[in-house]
Amino acid sequence: IDVTKECLYFKTRLFDMHELLKNNPSLDYFPIVRLLDDGEAVLVASMSRHNVDRVIAMLDPHGTNPEAAVDLMDPELQRPSDGGHPLVDGCPPHVPPSTTVKEVYLMMRVAHGENVIY
Repeated sequence: IDVTKECLYFKTRLFDMHELLKNNPSLDYFPIVRLLDDGEAVLVASMSRHNVDRVIAMLDPHGTNPEAAVDLMDPELQRPSDGGHPLVDGCPPHVPPSTTVKEVYLMMRVAHGENVIY
């Protein structure tokens, strides 16, 4: 993965999100990364193409403010207060508090192979 061309930075601009969609028409999911001092990056989350479009439409419906800053680690994007679907998938996976232990167990062992779920 080319971090500069195929990833979103966790603090980005609407313009950068739009450019990423335009320049990568074949990608359906985009990693969200935090850059390190040595030029490497750490994966902190991911977003689907559809959700990138939704965030752009929510924050700038008329396309008049492409320089608007976006913090993709905003808790409202990962766990919406209205109970809606998350726009950003955090690492490790998150579940709503109402999720049963059985459902979490199945996520951990079958669906994701995860050891930790918040």
